[in-house]
Amino acid sequence: MGHHGGVAVSTSPAPTWTFRQRLVLAVLLGSGLLLILAGLSVAKTGDDDVRITDPAIERLIPKPGDLVLRQGEVGIDLAPGYTGELQIDGKQLPTHTIGQTDTPSPFDQNFDVQFDAGQGTLLFTPRVGADIESFSPGRHTITARYWRILQSRNESRVFTWQFAVS
Repeated sequence: MGHHGGVAVSTSPAPTWTFRQRLVLAVLLGSGLLLILAGLSVAKTGDDDVRITDPAIERLIPKPGDLVLRQGEVGIDLAPGYTGELQIDGKQLPTHTIGQTDTPSPFDQNFDVQFDAGQGTLLFTPRVGADIESFSPGRHTITARYWRILQSRNESRVFTWQFAVS
């Protein structure tokens, strides 16, 4: 260190960071890391929570973990050429194929799972008179059993997911 008029002059080439600068840098790095972690956790809880790898399944209604109304419609959208049945909270529901009935009456059809071969959908809406008249608040489990229309139920596959009711 050289003396110039009684004042010590530092000759170190690297600038020293003040405590405040180090604190700001630490806060920025920490919050950046938190944002990355938050982004990863959000990505995991969306649709990726239940990964659909079976090409027979086109869409789940509702998506896994979604919130549904007490009388909300639930079911599955299957690829063309598939049929199936639904079980909700362990209860097997009867299935009505739209357009296949001897006595088309609007009364007896509405209570069952509706299978629309044209759309490939198996849909159920709770209503008074049906096996499930409304969903109670909390978590519910749907199990879809599905198979190719040209095959038998013995060759079926199963997919299970959950939804919530407020």
